[in-house]
Amino acid sequence: MNPNEFDKYFDHLKKVGRSNEMKSKTLSNIILQSENKKYNYQRRQRFKLAVISLMSALIATLLLVTYIGGEEVNQTGAGVEIEVKEILLAKSKSDKTFQATSISNSIKIDSDSTFENEVKQLFKHLKLLSTPPTYNTPAFDMTVRQESGNPFKVKIWEYDGDIYIYNIEQDQYYTSTNGSASRVYRMLRNIPHLQ
Repeated sequence: MNPNEFDKYFDHLKKVGRSNEMKSKTLSNIILQSENKKYNYQRRQRFKLAVISLMSALIATLLLVTYIGGEEVNQTGAGVEIEVKEILLAKSKSDKTFQATSISNSIKIDSDSTFENEVKQLFKHLKLLSTPPTYNTPAFDMTVRQESGNPFKVKIWEYDGDIYIYNIEQDQYYTSTNGSASRVYRMLRNIPHLQ
């Protein structure tokens, strides 16, 4: 239809006998329907925006929880993969103090791939103890600094052939019957400056 045809229909409507009140009602109904359509469209748009915002917030929250949860698991030291940057070792003086805090009072190991691999295996096979061991006099203090993440500060000792580890940061005890644990302990005992 072209616009001239509409003019013809409008002229025809003008000739139809209706009162001004009826014409006014028709006009107000047309305006009301137009506003309702506009209002409904705006409501749908706001609803879509709200749903998208809610979904974005939910995804961000899940990612944050996953990231934080992953960090907490990594901090326990039980059965984790670590990337060793350097290791600081010191002879433990007591179960209350920690000696391997700086290079000045520790032995630094950062290029011994054999020892670093054994330490990685040790951390990978740790098992959390529900109660502290009865004999807990640590022999060595060890700080394992990672490529990324917080360092692990642990005390290590051996009792009845089992290797025990105390994670200072987490205040938790671990054990390992894996061969790497006994190899690490033997290596520590064979370092002359730690005796």
